[in-house]
Amino acid sequence: MPSIYRCLSFGKCIVSTGLILFTSLHIEAAAIDDSPVHTASADVDPVGIEYQLKDELITWLSSNSQTAKSEIEKRLKLNRNLEKKICSERIKFLYATSTKRMIKAECTNIWRRYIKRPSWVNVKISLPKEVKAETKKIVEAFILRRDVKKDEAITSYDLIRKTISVELDAGLLKEYDEVIPMIATRKLHSGEPLSVKDVLIGEVVLIAKTTIPSGSSLTNDVISLDTRYSNIPEDALTKAEGWDFMELNRNIIAGEILRQRHLRKAKLVRRNDPITITIKNSSLEIVTSGTSLQDGYYGQRIKVINLESGRSILGKVIGRGEVEVNTK
Repeated sequence: MPSIYRCLSFGKCIVSTGLILFTSLHIEAAAIDDSPVHTASADVDPVGIEYQLKDELITWLSSNSQTAKSEIEKRLKLNRNLEKKICSERIKFLYATSTKRMIKAECTNIWRRYIKRPSWVNVKISLPKEVKAETKKIVEAFILRRDVKKDEAITSYDLIRKTISVELDAGLLKEYDEVIPMIATRKLHSGEPLSVKDVLIGEVVLIAKTTIPSGSSLTNDVISLDTRYSNIPEDALTKAEGWDFMELNRNIIAGEILRQRHLRKAKLVRRNDPITITIKNSSLEIVTSGTSLQDGYYGQRIKVINLESGRSILGKVIGRGEVEVNTK
């Protein structure tokens, strides 16, 4: 009897429980069925939200500057019109100038305002990147075939011409004259392209063989040609000929480079000196003796006396002790 009772009691319990469960499920289902249906409610923005310009600007400035948001909130002041500006969607901000002094605020298709950035808001101004111009080009250069010591002569046998890529300001030696001597200004290595700074170009100049006194003429006994690589004056004499009617205006020491400024016209004829007079016309030339009445330089017209006729005539100095008279 107790067992059957327990079973019957258990069955009743199940039945009772089933009724309760059924009833509960029925009630819950009814509750679910009676509720309104909304689809994709999570993807739809809440209706009626308004974005304040000042609040949005504070958030934007804190993200686009090095100033803390708390400081911006404390110090930012806008005029009344800007304070009241609202937008139904997020307000867009951007710097309107490269210096970041002006901020553009825009509520799409509704309004747009320009706001001056407060000077205390610290921003990094990004400077435009410099575009580097092309710094290399293809050129022909002289390449060394061997190592060269400082002050050693460089000849055409030491060089080979090649096309290479170099910097625009490389200053390479572009021309080379085999006749003109050249020496190295430093120790150079085989395979190096030769630059203008690497060499000294020689120049042939006129120098004094020995000390020459002032007033002397330039003869082959006292002058010679030599090659110099530095300290060459601009007016250096470069040839040994053509100085017959010139003389030195100061003393010159041995080895010194002779210059234009060292020369003056030589007196080819002196007063009362005997001279040779050449008288010319279109068909006749007479050479006679005479006396100079004054000093004369090359090309100068001076008075002379024809000793044969005793007459004083004008003639042009053409050489040492020589005067020419042209009678046409």
